[in-house]
Amino acid sequence: MSEIQVNQRLRKITEEIVEAITPVLLNNNVAREELMMGAAWLAKLELPLFVGLNLLYFEGPVVDNQYKGQPGTEAFVQGPYYVADPVALQKPYRMPMRDDEPGTPLLFKARFVDVNGKAITGARMDLWQAGNDGTYSNFNANAPGGNLRAVMQADDAGEITVATVRPAPYEAVHEGPIYDFIHLIGYHAWRPAHLHLTLNAEGFQPLTTQLFFKGDRILEGIGDGVVGEIKDDLIMDVQSVENSEVASTYGLPARHEVAEFTFVMRAA
Repeated sequence: MSEIQVNQRLRKITEEIVEAITPVLLNNNVAREELMMGAAWLAKLELPLFVGLNLLYFEGPVVDNQYKGQPGTEAFVQGPYYVADPVALQKPYRMPMRDDEPGTPLLFKARFVDVNGKAITGARMDLWQAGNDGTYSNFNANAPGGNLRAVMQADDAGEITVATVRPAPYEAVHEGPIYDFIHLIGYHAWRPAHLHLTLNAEGFQPLTTQLFFKGDRILEGIGDGVVGEIKDDLIMDVQSVENSEVASTYGLPARHEVAEFTFVMRAA
């Protein structure tokens, strides 16, 4: 594709539109659910450019405002690739994936606590992610439906350990009018590698967020072009380990990566 020259006037107008609309959403305490309903309605009116702008620019500020000043793990945008009612896994947890699923094997360890640090038993984690090629099952991937999507439940210690593969960075938009528009105003649509999660537990507020990987080339290079600055609290350290016993339990090679995260959930 030929290089597109930045249109500074279009960029200025677009930024002023975003600056004008965002306070309306925040001043009226618009919730994520309301924003998504509005975007779905506009999509029926065949306004794909606005839907794209909604996901690129408006969901982040709405989510930040919705949880502003509250304790606990930072919420983050849901994004467009959520699918309801994925398969419920049985222990030992291993994400649905092909026998030859490409990518670096990853063991993700999640812990759930309240704002006082007490373990939350039975928390439900809905996890979905892109594959090693940066695509999502059920949308734009060659993978079978439901690949790398599942729900699982925390044990009595408030913990979940699940085997998966490390997702890849990707361009959220890579062709078409929205792609052209983004580049005309001098932006980009690259996203760092990340995990999507929606968490539920009795007596606690639901939490939708994303987790990122320290050292990711996009995260530490050009940054997230879709939602802007990534909060440090949502960036995980990743270690390469060799553990044959754990690997055997979760169907991983002895050498694999491990990432851990503690979710602090807010009381309902």
